[in-house]
Order: sequence, then structure tokens, then C-alpha cells
Amino acid sequence: MRQLETNILDEAHIVFTTLNSAALECFRHTDPFSAVVIDEAAQATELASLIPLVTCKVERIVLVGDPQQLRATAFSTSVVSSGRESSSSGLAEMESAMLQRSLFERLETAGHEVCLLDTQYRMHPAISVFPRTIFYHGLLRDSDVVKDPSYNECFHVSFKPFMFLNVTAGESNVSSKDDRGRSSKRAGRRATRRCNMVEARVVLKVYEILKQQTKDHRGTPLDGRVGILTPYREQLQLLKRLATEQGLNHELELNTVDG
Repeated sequence: MRQLETNILDEAHIVFTTLNSAALECFRHTDPFSAVVIDEAAQATELASLIPLVTCKVERIVLVGDPQQLRATAFSTSVVSSGRESSSSGLAEMESAMLQRSLFERLETAGHEVCLLDTQYRMHPAISVFPRTIFYHGLLRDSDVVKDPSYNECFHVSFKPFMFLNVTAGESNVSSKDDRGRSSKRAGRRATRRCNMVEARVVLKVYEILKQQTKDHRGTPLDGRVGILTPYREQLQLLKRLATEQGLNHELELNTVDG
């Protein structure tokens, strides 16, 4: 079976796999790869990126990613030789930071040449101005596509492309429970889920207004084009429940920020 898998890989011009799957035995026996391209390399841990380099015969590696975006998520528990948890939070934070570092970040920090793709094609200029200025120090520019007036939506007259709506009421804290209803053992903020009924209703009301304005101006329908993100799982469940009650659940993409 392994030989059959290896033969299939050798006959393929392009092989798609996750970093972890590159550890499969069949990759150890393939012909050399002329190149390995790792997408979202800045969000992969350094150890994960090393897997295809160790298991596959690689002539060239290309790392594609953005170190200004989210790093990989890693949890580190510092344990001293006696078996007790380390009292040094600074050490734990340093270890966690090292585990989160990507191979992309390590090579960039070491002075390896990085090729910057300096044009963005997605965000409205009013949205991109902050990351372009703060994170990319003015090196990133907007494409002509997003600067064209046709990129504007009809509802931008009343709702600008980038806005903050300050909701000052309605927050409630719910103690974190596991699937059996037991209280979480984690301390601090992680032991609390947050939800806000008022804010959830405001968000859905904003969507209904945008939807109506789009309809009034005969714009492109918003069904399936709007996403609502929240940092909190409890808030997500609340939004899903309210959207279902209002018949909007099939029109919206609801998720957590890291989901």
C-alpha cells in the first residue's frame, strides 16, 4: 500500500497536503520535490514548517505569508523538575512566544531577504489606511480596483466603509462551563464567557438597515455577502439564536474571530 501511495505521488505534477500530513511514510520514499511552497507560512509554527523539510527530499522551499497577521496559537505549560508549575509567568510567556514563532518570522528576523507583495486588492481605502500606515509603514498601497468609485456600496452614504458604534449597555458575564456543566478550572478572564444582548440586537438591526438601503437603491443583494464576527463563543451562540428567530440565519455568515 505504501508503495502504491508513493507511486501516485511520484506521478503527480503538484501535490497538495497539510504540513502535518507531510509526515506520512509515503512522502519519505518519493522522488525529490523541485519545490515546496508553504502557504500561510507566518501562521504556522516553526516546528510544523520543518516537517516537509525533514520528511521530503526538497530542492527549494518558498514561504508565503504575512507576519503582520495572527501568529500560530500555542499553549505552553512550564513545569520544573520537581513537577510543580513554574511561578515565573515571564518564563511561560517567553516559551509561548518562541513556540508561536514561525519559520518565516525566524528567517526574516535573521535578515533573510523577503519579497513584499505591496498592493492590496480587497479592502476599501478607508479600511486599509490604518494597517497600511501602522503595520506596513506606508509600503503597502491600494490597487486601482479598490480606489475606483464603483467599489463603493450604495449604503456608504449613511454607513461609511469604516465605523465604530459605541454600545454602552447590555453586557452580561456567564461563568464558563464544560460540556457536563462543571465550572472551568482556568483562572482570570479565560474563566468567563461574555455576551451582550443589546449589542447583538444592534448588529442585526444594522444589517437590516443595510439590506433595506441596498434594496431601495437597487444595489446587489446582501444575502450571503455579509459576515458578522465576535471574539466570544457565547456571543456567537446568541447571534445565531437571534438571527434564526428573525429568519436571517441563512443570509449571514456568523463566526468567531478565529473561526
